[in-house]
Amino acid sequence: MFDESRKRSLPEFPKVIGVVTSVSGAVLHDITTVITRRYPLVDILVSPTLVQGDSAPENIVQAINDLNVGGGLTL
Repeated sequence: MFDESRKRSLPEFPKVIGVVTSVSGAVLHDITTVITRRYPLVDILVSPTLVQGDSAPENIVQAINDLNVGGGLTL
């Protein structure tokens, strides 16, 4: 997974950024505030999920997959 040959370069100016996090905490607000302040032209897609507890790993993987299936992500 961390093999250098598998890494892709990041776009200089992404158009759509995907965020996987819980919607119940302050993290989502903090992330969206910083992103929109620093780069207001970007769209943010949020895939809400549990980030704590025994089922968190599976939920996080599913949330990432949901963003990938939806398409349109730049970062």
